[in-house]
Amino acid sequence: MKRSIMGLMYLIQGMQSAGVDVLSRLKEIGILSDQLTPTALIYRDLEWQIQQHITQGLDPFLGLKVGQHYTLAGYGPFLMFLMTAEHVEQALHQAMQYQGLTYLSGKLSYEIAKQHLILRYQPLDVQDAVSQFRMNSEISGTYRFIRDIYTMSGLPNYDIDVYLPMSQPTQNEQLLAYRNYYGENLRFGWSCAEFWIDIRILRHRLSSADAIMHEVYRQRCEDELARMNASSSNTDRLSEQIRDYLLLQREVIPNLTAISRALNIPERTIRYQLAAHQSSFQQIRQSVIKQKAEFLLKEGQYTIEEIARSLGYAETASFNHAFKRWYGMSPKQFQAITAHDV
Repeated sequence: MKRSIMGLMYLIQGMQSAGVDVLSRLKEIGILSDQLTPTALIYRDLEWQIQQHITQGLDPFLGLKVGQHYTLAGYGPFLMFLMTAEHVEQALHQAMQYQGLTYLSGKLSYEIAKQHLILRYQPLDVQDAVSQFRMNSEISGTYRFIRDIYTMSGLPNYDIDVYLPMSQPTQNEQLLAYRNYYGENLRFGWSCAEFWIDIRILRHRLSSADAIMHEVYRQRCEDELARMNASSSNTDRLSEQIRDYLLLQREVIPNLTAISRALNIPERTIRYQLAAHQSSFQQIRQSVIKQKAEFLLKEGQYTIEEIARSLGYAETASFNHAFKRWYGMSPKQFQAITAHDV
């Protein structure tokens, strides 16, 4: 299944804030972070391949710092859906239904015990350092999310007992960093992450409750999930992954070498597998260029010369010729028509 690219963008932003030279790592696989398209969708395994490349060799402990830089703004309709719920228990129940819209790769669940609400995070995988890095980032980000919700909704500042699925650090500096962030009510060695909160929090009505807007944001969440599911139905998985990769960035068209490195698949194998589905890299690339050209022309923020250059054309005349072949009109004519329609 596909999901929003926001998870990857959060990771990149967090790594930059934590002092990692992630931009150089991205450039090795043809990605420019400032060109990423926030509305793009990406297969989980393609996202994982990119994550493996940019986090390779990093200490999993760094994930604690990275997750602290995740912010609420990227949650969009999901956040507003929760904030307009009537009370905390309703918001919590619905958050489980729409967690696919978040940056999480792990799974959230909850239990209502006698005296506590127990929110659980089950990591997807912890077999290697890269997986542990991602887990650390997502647990840290989830804790930040809970604390920010406290602040935004005016909830009582109940203590949170935190249980982490990792061994207690042997280095005092790292142990202190965990305690400074999660507080003294911290335990290590659990099978999954757990956040224990006073059960009384469930009774609190959210000050931002709004039944009408709640329904509006619920529908937006449904539409976004439907978009993800619809985009995941292509049976030619490799072609779809390559297309996704080419569409991740607004104006950049990575070459086959960059894609080969990102997918960790030899170029020869990519060519062979695409040919088996009566396709080729050039066909996919051409299709994406057409789509990007149309989008950029409609957007109206760039000159035709700038668009041609960003799409890999050395001369504007070559772009004009190709566009006329695709659409039966020049880019300038197309831009005039779409501007009139708007």
